[in-house]
Amino acid sequence: MMKRDQEIVLAKKTTKETDFRSRNLTAERNRRAKLKERLMALRSVVPTITNMKKETIIDDAVNYVIELKKFVKDLRDQLSGAEAALEEEEKQEHKNGITLEMEKLNVEGEVKVTQINEKKNN
Repeated sequence: MMKRDQEIVLAKKTTKETDFRSRNLTAERNRRAKLKERLMALRSVVPTITNMKKETIIDDAVNYVIELKKFVKDLRDQLSGAEAALEEEEKQEHKNGITLEMEKLNVEGEVKVTQINEKKNN
């Protein structure tokens, strides 16, 4: 009878261990499936993948992101340069507009100003 009880206890332990292993195995499979799925998504987004190994896909993706950051910086620099040039051009147009108005009104660029003293009433 004692042996039978030991067998039952051993069977229960084995079942618990199997359930635990089974859950871990399932979780690990799911984790690997998600990782594979995300690597495939990454591979589809990065234009140049040199090899199908996981390490290479990640390395190529990192290099691509670095290139994109550099490209964005260059575009920002070009944009700020264009904005500065536009601002300077607008200032020049404004200055030229004022000069044209002065010419139309026959106003000279330099005007001599003299002070007129008023007589004091005492």
